[in-house]
Amino acid sequence: MSPKLTVLMGAGFSQSVGIPGTDEITRRLLAAPIAPIHSPRYDGIINSTTAVLHRALLSFYDQVNFELILHGAEALYTINLAGPGYVKDDTYKPVYCALMDTSPRWRPLIDESTTLDFIRSLVGVTIDIIAQASHGVNAANLKRAGTFIDELQSRFSIGLFSLNYDDLVERATGRTWFDGFIGDTFPRVFNAQTFVNGYREAELLCHLHGCHKFDIRNVSRTYEFLDNGSGRNTRATPTTLAINAPLQSGEASVIGPIISGLRKADKTVHPPFGYYNHALVEYLTTVPRLLIVGYGAQDSYINSWLMQFIHCHGSSARVGIITMVDETNENARVSLRRLSYFFGNNYADADLTMYRPIDDPLTIGSVIISAGGALASNDHLSKILDFLTR
Repeated sequence: MSPKLTVLMGAGFSQSVGIPGTDEITRRLLAAPIAPIHSPRYDGIINSTTAVLHRALLSFYDQVNFELILHGAEALYTINLAGPGYVKDDTYKPVYCALMDTSPRWRPLIDESTTLDFIRSLVGVTIDIIAQASHGVNAANLKRAGTFIDELQSRFSIGLFSLNYDDLVERATGRTWFDGFIGDTFPRVFNAQTFVNGYREAELLCHLHGCHKFDIRNVSRTYEFLDNGSGRNTRATPTTLAINAPLQSGEASVIGPIISGLRKADKTVHPPFGYYNHALVEYLTTVPRLLIVGYGAQDSYINSWLMQFIHCHGSSARVGIITMVDETNENARVSLRRLSYFFGNNYADADLTMYRPIDDPLTIGSVIISAGGALASNDHLSKILDFLTR
C-alpha cells in the first residue's frame, strides 16, 4: 500500500497555469458591473457602493483586495442588523467613511435585505470571474497540471487540500474525487455521514475555502451545499450565494459557495468546510509527510496547524515546499522564510536569501524546497518526492 501524503495547495498552483491571483481578481471585480440579485431598481447604488467601499478602505489599509471589500460589506451588514444605539468600534471606521454621503440614493443600503443583496452580488461576480478564468485554461496547461498530480499519486496515497476557489484539480485530472458530495447527477448534495465514513481511505479532495462550482440553498430552517459540477463557467441561477451565520459577538458572518473575507477561521466551522478542516487537521497530525504547493502562508489558522505538524511528528517529519521565488519578489521570500520558520528551521534565513529558482532543491533539516514553481521542473519534483519517501 502506498504511503500517505498530505498535499496543501495554494494560489501559486493555479497561477502557474494562468488562473488569476488576488490582485487580478480584485481588478476585475472593481471593473465589473455588480448587478443586484433582488433589487434591480438599485443597480446604480450597488455598483457605486463597491467603488466607494474600495476608496474608503484605502484610507485605512495600504492595500485593498476583494476579500477586504467583502469584509467591509459584512461590516456594513452588521451595522444594519444592529440598528440604532449599536456601539460602533474602530473596526468599522472604513464602512462609516463609505456612508458619509447622505444623499437619498444611499437609503436602500440602510435596509438589511438590500445590504445582503449587495454581498450576494459581490460574491456572485467573484465566482463568475474565477469560473471563467478556470475554464479559460488551455489544454497544454491543463495537461501539465494533471501530470503533476498524477506523479504525486503514482508514489503516494494523497489527501489533497486546496485553498483555491477554482476546480483546476478536477478538470486537470479528469477524475471524480471523494469530497462528501453524493448523487449520480448534478447537482450533488454534501452528505456529512458519507464524508465521515470515507475520508480516511478515499482519493480525497477538500476545497477548504469553497469552489465556484459549489452552491448553497435554504432547506426548511437550515441549508445544504450543492456541487453543480465542473462543466459550468458561470454560477448556477437562481442561487443563494450568501447566508448570514452570526458570530457569538453578534457580528455578521456570511457563508456561501466560497469562504472569503477576513474571518475564515470562524466561517470554516460550518459544513462542509468544518468537515474538510477536521480532515486537514487529522492528516497533518497523523501523516508525517507534507507537500506544500504555492501557499503564501497568509491564513493564520492554517499556519497554526502547520506549526503543530513538527510537534506531532518530530524527527520523522518530512516537508516539501514548492513555491515561486525570484530576486524581485520580496513577498515571496518572506512567505518562504515564514514557512521555513513554521517547521523549526530558524537558521535557514541566509540560505533562503541566496536561493534561486534555477538551483537544485534546497534541503534544510526536515524540509526540502524548490523555488521554481509547481510546474517548472520534473527533475525537481522527482527529488522532492524521493526526499518525502525516506
